[in-house]
Amino acid sequence: MIERVGGAALRVYAAHRRRALEGISRDAGRVQEAALLDLVNAARETAFGRSHRFEQIRSVADYQTRTPLGDYLRFQPLWTRAINGERDLTWPGRPRYWVKTSGTTAGDKMIPVTSEAFRSHRKGGWDALLIAAERAGFESIAGGPLLFLGGCTSLKPIGPSASRARTSGSSRGCPRGS
Repeated sequence: MIERVGGAALRVYAAHRRRALEGISRDAGRVQEAALLDLVNAARETAFGRSHRFEQIRSVADYQTRTPLGDYLRFQPLWTRAINGERDLTWPGRPRYWVKTSGTTAGDKMIPVTSEAFRSHRKGGWDALLIAAERAGFESIAGGPLLFLGGCTSLKPIGPSASRARTSGSSRGCPRGS
């Protein structure tokens, strides 16, 4: 019974999401530009946004002109300040979560993970699950065994109201010690 009800609910939502994703795929360039401009607009009052005149950006070309390519070392001073409690440096507010990741160019790196990033990753996970459900059959997804991989890690305080995950696979809301 649960398999049929769960499968039916997944089927309805999957059809809605599939139609939305198909629409996006038909006009991916416009959708990506709109997403970039939304992000630029959200960050326009940050230190980074003000220094690159985000309020004047109206297109991808404007963004490319005003925001030169940079590596981790370019952002590290701002992110260190954010870890130490400053707000509105590269994204509105103060990131509460950071991940430590290793790299070949600058050694260990601390990367902020915002609430918006968590929300985006969660949405992508649901989209992947729905695609798998369409391909494998909704009833088998709703009633069969599933394996979810995640990065639930213990968090370590690194600054005022900031915590670091031990790996780059951080998941909010995980019980401590899991």
